[in-house]
Amino acid sequence: GGGRGGGRGGGLHLEHLLGVEEGREGGERLMGLRLALAQPEAPRPPRKPEGEHAGGGQQQRQPLKLFGAHDVALLDGGLAKWKAEGRPLEMGKQTLRHRHFTVWRDAKAVRTKDQMLANVDGGTEQVVDARPAARFTGEERDPRPGMAPGHIPGSRSLPHGQLFNDDGTWKQGDALKAAFDAAGIDLDKPLVATCGSGMTATVLAFGAHLLGKDDVAVYDGSWSEWGADAATPKATGAA
Repeated sequence: GGGRGGGRGGGLHLEHLLGVEEGREGGERLMGLRLALAQPEAPRPPRKPEGEHAGGGQQQRQPLKLFGAHDVALLDGGLAKWKAEGRPLEMGKQTLRHRHFTVWRDAKAVRTKDQMLANVDGGTEQVVDARPAARFTGEERDPRPGMAPGHIPGSRSLPHGQLFNDDGTWKQGDALKAAFDAAGIDLDKPLVATCGSGMTATVLAFGAHLLGKDDVAVYDGSWSEWGADAATPKATGAA
């Protein structure tokens, strides 16, 4: 949802990216769910099929990493490709063993509104936007009420779908790097990803990871927060 606006200031509130409020209790609830889904007793890093392609899985991987689970992999192509290849499926409730996990939060990979405002002036980090191009330019209005059109000044547009092949698998190597290059992103420089609500931004972060860049931050509030706040600066048109 997009109802935070500017009233909550620039504090670290992770309900968009994580689906829970910040803090240890929220982290423990999230980890209990995610680790059960991921089957931590497996001999390889846990894989979780998600959505039409692996992009949805990255929306789970990011909060897992944020709360301390770093050996998390994605199923390339997601459940759609798994089904298309005729691979086995299960139905019903699984019985999983309970495992202990110590939750800790690594907030350096998350940006707040205050940090993003400072970056508009300082420009120390590149900002890349995962929303569709028409949302970025402002030609297409956000359907949520009270949401301004446009993008964060100085940001670049890279719609997250451009990181995937037609079969839903991730682009690799030169093809993947070409998407970042076309958006004007230098992967040797600091980078923050944003989107509509802090979710598909994680897809861009994982795309950068596939190219060897593991220090991409995500603006959790994204346009849900920025676009709803009349006080934040906004730009329209192409980057």
